[in-house]
Amino acid sequence: MSESIKITVCTQVYNSKPYLEECLNSVLNQTYKNFEYIILDNGCTDGSQDILKEYAQRDPRIKLIRFEKNRNEIRWIPIVSKEGTGKYVSNLDSDDWWELDYLEQLLGFLEKNNVDIALTGTWAYYQGSHTTQIMRKLESPLILTQTQFAQSYQNVWTFPSTLWASLMKMDIFKTADFESILKAKYDYGVDTMCMLKYLEQCRNIGIDSSVLQHYRFHPQGSSYIYNSRRFESNVAYYNQIVFFLKANQALNPTQEKWLKQVHISSMKSTLSVLKKSALCKQEKLEECARIISHPLTSIVLTNHCGEREQWFTNIEEILRDCFMAGEELDISSLKAAVKILAPRCSDILHPDNVSLFSKEPALCKLLLRDDFDRIRSLVLDMVSKNQNTKQYDLGRLLQSLTPERSLAHQVEDVRFIRKYRTIYENLCREEFIPVLDEMTELLLENEKIYNEEFFLSIYISAAALVEQVPAFLFGKTCLARMYFRQQRNADCQAVLKELDEMGVESEEIEQLKVHLY
Repeated sequence: MSESIKITVCTQVYNSKPYLEECLNSVLNQTYKNFEYIILDNGCTDGSQDILKEYAQRDPRIKLIRFEKNRNEIRWIPIVSKEGTGKYVSNLDSDDWWELDYLEQLLGFLEKNNVDIALTGTWAYYQGSHTTQIMRKLESPLILTQTQFAQSYQNVWTFPSTLWASLMKMDIFKTADFESILKAKYDYGVDTMCMLKYLEQCRNIGIDSSVLQHYRFHPQGSSYIYNSRRFESNVAYYNQIVFFLKANQALNPTQEKWLKQVHISSMKSTLSVLKKSALCKQEKLEECARIISHPLTSIVLTNHCGEREQWFTNIEEILRDCFMAGEELDISSLKAAVKILAPRCSDILHPDNVSLFSKEPALCKLLLRDDFDRIRSLVLDMVSKNQNTKQYDLGRLLQSLTPERSLAHQVEDVRFIRKYRTIYENLCREEFIPVLDEMTELLLENEKIYNEEFFLSIYISAAALVEQVPAFLFGKTCLARMYFRQQRNADCQAVLKELDEMGVESEEIEQLKVHLY
């Protein structure tokens, strides 16, 4: 192949001394020789600076630019746009390396097929285990128009997910709107968004079947360090793909579903890093609340119950840690975080019961799973066993687990609930016939009824709801009898008058009237 075509290669370096020479040698020993090599020393402090100076002195193709202070951002794009003199441009991270025929193969592929970008496959090298596997590869080359590429995006998206592992046209590179991405200073995924900006200007896109790039995975790379801008990067990446697909009329239901799954996976990764981060519990809580209350979170989780589980575990563990921490957490932040996960149960959280969920891991888990009925059952167990009843208002907690207009919502006396648990459970289920049967039996046994007036009010209301007239009248008669026994004559007279107006007659009622009048 003729070497009349000049290529600009760029590497941005920051403290990558253990891997730097392998990177530099893979470029300088390329089978294709006509290239300039712009290297940016981004304020290295680990001895990388000396290696770069030595290489620059040995090879005139190197143009070394030194920054005295590190900035965690992509500096090479504007510099290449301004300083690059090649017809094509390629980028290599300072801890990665190329196959020695990388430039030769991609240039030949690009020129032969008249495409605006040539993409290649990638080997993944895992630094911790020193193992290698293919990260992305096609069985045969693809040449696609931008529209065809967008229509096939879910099948090829891993290739344009980075700026590296590609050879691009310098004229398009210089006119692409990278600035709109760079000025936002996203913490994560900037490479991918910039690549999409480049693809927006391409007519034809080529993916070779070769595997020419080696990408080094570090056990604790920057991808595993949490930054509050990381989630904004996830959202921006989602929106950037949506824009690209819409511009090519390629956002069909299949790709939309796939894109939601990609975002869920991004959230899972972000939450995993957040969970392991050194942030305090309150900071983690606030990040959780912000992430799961974001409008896009609800959108992508709609009709994706299976994918929801991909990220839910991380959310659950973070929030559970917050409950368990025993810290004075902001209850409003906690409720905001819980609400989208547990819309039914989040309202039961109050400042006076948060520590109960901390103390009872099973209860905390059910809360975060929005398992309304099982929470009620577990709290009922506590009441029955007289656990946590002195420290916490479990009656109020149970009351908050029932609809406001229900009969069960009227019950908040834990002693009543403990004594008449099955009655209470049937009230919660609105199964009023079993309620009346059990309460009638207790009334007929003439046993002492706990909180008798309230007991009878529930009995009478249940009878009215299911239109059980005999039970209703029996309950009213029992109420009149109780008022008489308690010498509450006015209340007794009121009930007897009500029974008279309904035309009810009985020997007991007549006896009560005789005693009252």
